Amino acid sequence: MAETDEYLIYLKYKTITEMLRVISSFGQSTLGLTPTLYLNDQTLFVLSSLRDGIIVNYTTITQESAIKLKRCDWIELEESDDKLVNKGDNVEEQEASVLKKLIPKEKKQPKSGIHLLYIPLIKVEKTSLKFPP
Repeated sequence: MAETDEYLIYLKYKTITEMLRVISSFGQSTLGLTPTLYLNDQTLFVLSSLRDGIIVNYTTITQESAIKLKRCDWIELEESDDKLVNKGDNVEEQEASVLKKLIPKEKKQPKSGIHLLYIPLIKVEKTSLKFPP
């Protein structure tokens, strides 16, 4: 393990909706931090920090979903979005429900709303992170 690896904690989520619940809680924190979602190939990840390290929250997605995500700049989540409630283990259905919430690049400004959270989606060309299997 490299010296910097001891400060990294990887948390892999089974589905994209489980990870989005975590991201949603970041956005509703008292600090009001806006999380940033990163896409690298077929891995979606968000970084958060601990006192002495970094937590890498990640999940893997299908190639089809990755292609759709690459065309978008934002994901729109409502605070009480029932689509984030786990309704079974069907990963494809959960991914499909999230993909309906994408905001394409052509739509420059997201709409505003009291209970809406817009998560920026950044496409990463290269990363030094080594995601565990």
